[in-house]
Order: sequence, then C-alpha cells, then structure tokens
Amino acid sequence: MPADPLMHILLDGRPLDWYGLSATDGVLAIEAPDLAVAYQSAPGMAGSHDVTLDDPLGCAYPGLRRIALGVVTVGEDDEMMDARRRLGSLIGRLATLSYRELPGQWRGRVTIKDWDERMLGPCRVDCATTIVMDAYPHIMGRAQRHTLREGANLLHVTGNRPAWPVLTLTTSRAVSALSIKDGRGHTIDIRPAATLPAGTSVLVDCKAQTTRANGTLAPVSLDTDYFALLPGMNTLTLSGAAGSCEHEPEWMI
Repeated sequence: MPADPLMHILLDGRPLDWYGLSATDGVLAIEAPDLAVAYQSAPGMAGSHDVTLDDPLGCAYPGLRRIALGVVTVGEDDEMMDARRRLGSLIGRLATLSYRELPGQWRGRVTIKDWDERMLGPCRVDCATTIVMDAYPHIMGRAQRHTLREGANLLHVTGNRPAWPVLTLTTSRAVSALSIKDGRGHTIDIRPAATLPAGTSVLVDCKAQTTRANGTLAPVSLDTDYFALLPGMNTLTLSGAAGSCEHEPEWMI
C-alpha cells in the first residue's frame, strides 16, 4: 500500500505503508494545549491577580496535546492482520509522529481507538481505526551541537520556546570546582567532594537537573540554577572545562 504522497507521514520513524496502513482522508486532528494558568481574587481589587508560573520567555506552561490520525488497512485477511499486529506493537509506547515540513516531530505515548471492520457479505473489505498520541506540547527539532571552549561562548538557538541543554565537558586541568554561566545571571556551580583531575568527564543535564563526574553524581552548590537556552543568541561561560553543548529546538505551533 502506498504511503500518503501529500502528507509524508512517519510514525515512529517509519512511513505508514511499512505498517500496511494509509491515512484516512481528512482525519488528522491536533488539539490545542491546555495552559497551566492560575488567578487569585482579592477583596478590594478589580479582576484577578495572575499568579501563573511562566517559562523563561514569560509563557504559561502547556499540558499534553492529543493528536488523532485516522488510518485504514485493506488487502487479504492475513495482510490486514499483519498491519494490526505492527500497529499494536506501538500501543502504550513512547513514539514519534512527523509529517510534511514540520521542523521536527511530535513525541508521546500511543494508543488506538476501536477497530472498525467493514464487511461485504462474508468478506472483510477493510479495517480502520484512529491512532491517538498524547504528545509533548512542543515539536522537538533535530538535535543541535555546539563546541564549547573554556571562557565565553556564543550559541545560536532556533525554535520559539526555551530548549534544555545537555553539556558534555572535560576538565582542562585539576580543579576543585567548575562553573557554567549563561548570559542571564544563572550559574551551575559544581562542587565535587574531591579535586577532579585533568581529563575528568562531566555531564550536565539541565532538564533533569543532574550533574555527573565520570558517571557518578556530583554535588552542586545550593544556589545552582540549571537554565534553559532561549531562542536567538545565548552566551555560555565555562570555567575549568571545555567540551560541547547539545539541545533540541522546541517549537510551539
């Protein structure tokens, strides 16, 4: 069965025809995200006070988005059953969905709705269902990698939402502390229990808010503030190490 030539849909990195499926005409729905907003009323104040927790760009954090894609399989009974088995292997799993000129892919857990079997007398004509993904609210772009030297570094970040970096560093000399600063007043201050020799591998995951030295969790100071990179130009200043920074651009559409 040919994949949809207009949508170029990829489900978990594979075209729909790999599963033995075709997209149903007109059945691709992407729900708008629910924003986590909060307001507080107070006597003597008109309206309400906005107490929403904002991201670094001043946007309210969105919840998951439900994406529905109608699909159908046709053919002999064993071919349709094979298509159902292949699609069934994704149920409950984290998977990806992309199509057309998206700058990246949706990611989320997959399930399906009821199978609708159309019969013509004793023969099964086709089977149709709807793939449902509870997706992360942003489209995740292709990972971008930047080389970092000790001192100040300029990084350009695409996307229209903050992106969380993972820094892979190597100490340039024996150090008792490492620091990573962005250009907005945030600092990751790494304070290992013992001096790190030159060549020590340090991994900093800002989204997970973890730091590891040679694979072992490394302590950071109490005022450490793991940061996101904002769309546009960013400055990272390293002390005691050099290496690389990798992030995935995030798009809200």
